[in-house]
Amino acid sequence: MVLRFDCPGCRAPYSVADQFAGRTLQCTQCGTAIQIGAPAPPPPPPQGAGLMGSMEWSGEDVRPAPPPARKPQASPSLDLLPD
Repeated sequence: MVLRFDCPGCRAPYSVADQFAGRTLQCTQCGTAIQIGAPAPPPPPPQGAGLMGSMEWSGEDVRPAPPPARKPQASPSLDLLPD
């Protein structure tokens, strides 16, 4: 995973591997010491009924919809030559 952050002194963008979390680096632009934090935890799942929500299975045999029918491709136009 990559940690992305900006220098608090000059806003220079940085990207470092997460193995450097907890270390301090010095900004190459302005010299500010930057404490590299831990990666942010993933956001919690939304509150509610979950993936299925209020859906109920009707007991019917459910199959995926067939792929859409292909439209016939137009033939390139041809100029007819006289016989």
